[in-house]
Amino acid sequence: MLITKFNKLIRNKVIWGIFAIIVGGSFAFGGMLSKWGDKSGKADKRQGSVGSLFGENVSRQDFLTARFYELGLRSNPDLTPEQNEILSDRTWKRLAALQSAQNIGLSASSFEVATTIQQDSTFHVNGVFDKNTYLSLITSQLQVPIATFENYIRQELLIRKVMNVMQSMSWISPSELTKRLDDISDLFVVETANITAEQLTKDVEVSVDDAKEFFTENKEQFRVPEKVSVYYISIPISNYLASVKITDEMVSEYYDKNISDYSSTNALEEPTPLAEVRDDITVALTGKQSVFLARDDATEIVMAMAPGRYNVKGMSMQEVAKNKKLEIKSTDLFSAYEVLEGISAGGAFNQAAFKLDKDDPELSFSDPITGTEYIYIISVKEQAESRLPTFEEVDEVVMISSKQAATEKALAEKAQEIHDAVQNSLMGGTTFTAAMQEYNINVSTSATFSVYENSQQNSAIPQQLLQHVMVLQQGEITEPVDTMLGTTIAHVTSRAHGDLATAQLLRPQLMSTIGRYRSNLIYSDWGDYILAKADFQDFSKIDDNE
Repeated sequence: MLITKFNKLIRNKVIWGIFAIIVGGSFAFGGMLSKWGDKSGKADKRQGSVGSLFGENVSRQDFLTARFYELGLRSNPDLTPEQNEILSDRTWKRLAALQSAQNIGLSASSFEVATTIQQDSTFHVNGVFDKNTYLSLITSQLQVPIATFENYIRQELLIRKVMNVMQSMSWISPSELTKRLDDISDLFVVETANITAEQLTKDVEVSVDDAKEFFTENKEQFRVPEKVSVYYISIPISNYLASVKITDEMVSEYYDKNISDYSSTNALEEPTPLAEVRDDITVALTGKQSVFLARDDATEIVMAMAPGRYNVKGMSMQEVAKNKKLEIKSTDLFSAYEVLEGISAGGAFNQAAFKLDKDDPELSFSDPITGTEYIYIISVKEQAESRLPTFEEVDEVVMISSKQAATEKALAEKAQEIHDAVQNSLMGGTTFTAAMQEYNINVSTSATFSVYENSQQNSAIPQQLLQHVMVLQQGEITEPVDTMLGTTIAHVTSRAHGDLATAQLLRPQLMSTIGRYRSNLIYSDWGDYILAKADFQDFSKIDDNE
């Protein structure tokens, strides 16, 4: 998506990347908006509320709005139960934090909201904020009302102010900061050895019984997803090209409205003349108008199928197709993320299919779905719920997965064995290269680098390895680390102080970054405290226990 969360507006990408290496990760959370559990019966007793904070009930709508904001204005697919639990916790903390911030007098003004939006380069044209670009991206790309987006920004600003308070409460000792600076600015030379399955003394064998045991322990891994098959009508957009008439006035209006597309970033240069792009604009407008005409006809079909006052049941797709002399086709069962061959609407087709309800006359068929070549209308053919398969249904896949898991386990054990042996050899005076040659493993030696420079220049040292290397002293080796090259063990050949000027340049930025990271930790703990002080109740959990 084009719109990023507020904290992306103020961070330094290089320093954040380096700090991600230092701390080895931070809060990680992914997933999309999913349905709140159906607790309608007992929720009614609480006047439709889903919980309470500070003695006040929180409505379902307020909770879902906060949940949507917590996801950064993203919506849909499924969440695992664990992800759903994390999201719910973060949502309640968000609601409590915003209320607490208001209680102590914190606010975010309309001026601050406007300034934040205007500073986002996403909405810039030739380096300057463009209102039309802003409105277009929010409504068409993000697909939320402007008021919703601006309210989201206002809340993010308010939460940032709360976190700034948290950051001011954290203390970074000079010795710790110096250690962190040394870790990213010191100069390293390392030797690396990559251990692969070739180092295993024999192939890993997996029996059917082993596979069955693996299947029993990992059934969810093989769950068959929900699937649907549909009937569909496809209306060719090309059928309408001949009906489109593009006037000079339409071309000029399009050119004027999109003048930035024909302008150089150099303000002194004139835009490309209209005469040179007239044909391109005509083709573009013809395509757009053809889509409009095709969608108009598709909408008429949909209206004929919809239950109405005079046509209670609505016409069937078969009846409409016969009247319009259109062919009905069908698909096999497919999952939500499966690519359908021959369908030009991509994910929009799948998304519409999984919103259909075979038992609901109004939801058993779709609105027009726009593809690159066709406009589609679909109706339910068959719906299959998600289920756990039997071993026999997926035995071939299980055999492959179980062997892969067994190989990974054997490789991890072998890598640890090699690590321990090499470490003992180093203590006895053997070189890293000689110790690895005992296992027929080649060793590569890096050029001199610092973690800071490596992050900027995309050096050959894998990022996964850096956080382990940077804390070692000369002569030490890392534990086995999974990298894109395999399972890697690194040996620090030398470590020396880096450029003092670079370290001093990084000091204030690193201090700020560490402060932000710690403010996240404090904010999370503070959220737990505020929920307790707010006499927080989650009615869904109460219902589950009743």
